[in-house]
Amino acid sequence: MMKDNKGNKVPTVSVILPTYNRAEIIKRSILSVLKQTYKDFELIIIDDASTDNTQLVVEEFNDTRIKYLRNRQNLGPAASRNIGIKASRGIFIAFQDSDDEWRPDKLKKQVETIEKENNKIGVIYSGTIRRFKNNYYYIKAPRNILNKRDVFQRIIPTPSVLVKRECIEKCGFFDKSFPALEEWDLWIRINRYYKFRYLDKLQVISNYTSSSLSTNRIVLAKATFKILVKHINEFISRPVVLLNNLADIIRLFLVHYFLQINFLNKIKNYFSIKNDHYK
Repeated sequence: MMKDNKGNKVPTVSVILPTYNRAEIIKRSILSVLKQTYKDFELIIIDDASTDNTQLVVEEFNDTRIKYLRNRQNLGPAASRNIGIKASRGIFIAFQDSDDEWRPDKLKKQVETIEKENNKIGVIYSGTIRRFKNNYYYIKAPRNILNKRDVFQRIIPTPSVLVKRECIEKCGFFDKSFPALEEWDLWIRINRYYKFRYLDKLQVISNYTSSSLSTNRIVLAKATFKILVKHINEFISRPVVLLNNLADIIRLFLVHYFLQINFLNKIKNYFSIKNDHYK
C-alpha cells in the first residue's frame, strides 16, 4: 500500500470494471479479481445503468476493496471506464470486462515486471485465450512492439493490460465517440510516448458470447474505419498495415451482408414451404 501527497494510503493498482446487464455472469469476473495473489488493489465497478439485478450481485461481496458506481443513464464502455479511472487512486490501472476472467497471478506478474523495468515501459500486457462455448482459441499478441509497429494491428485485449496512470494523464482518456475499439485508439496514442512490454504468459480468459459487442461486425467495421481516419498519418507511413485494415473492413461488411441474405433466404424458403403445404 502506497501513500499519496497528503499521506493517505492508496492502492498500487486500480482495477476498472464496467458492466451492463451482466448480472448472470459478472460474479465470476469479480471473483477472478478478488482471488488475485497480489492483494494491493482496489476494484471499481461501474454499472452502466443496468436494468437487471447487477447491483444486488455486486453487493453480495463483502470486500472493502470494491467500490460500486452507477451511471444514471447508459453511457457505453468507454465513458464508463473514464468514470472509473477518474475515481481511482492507484499508480497502475488494470481493466477487466464483466464476461472475462483473470488467472490468479495476473496482477502479481505484471506489477513485478513493470516495477523491475521502472521507467522503460508504460504498458504491460499478457496472453489471452478466447473461450467460445466449449472451444478455446489463443489470441496471438505481438511479442515485442517496442519498434512501435505492431500496436497498429489491433491485437491487445483491454483485460490483458496494466498501464501506468501517467500514460493516461499524458495521452488522454478513452475516446467515448468510438462505438467499439476505443482501447485500440488509446494504445496508439500511448505508443507515441511510451514503450509496451509483452509478458509471455496466458493470464486472461475472454468469454466470447453471441451478445458480446465484439461479435457485431458492422460496429467493428465502422470503428476500424474511424481509427484509420483519426490516425491516418501514422497508418499512411505503414501501408501494409493500412491495407490489411481496409481489407478487414470490407471482409466484415461482406460477411455481415452474406449472413443477412442467407438468413432472409431461409425465412423466404420457410414460408414458401408453408404456403405449398396449404395448396
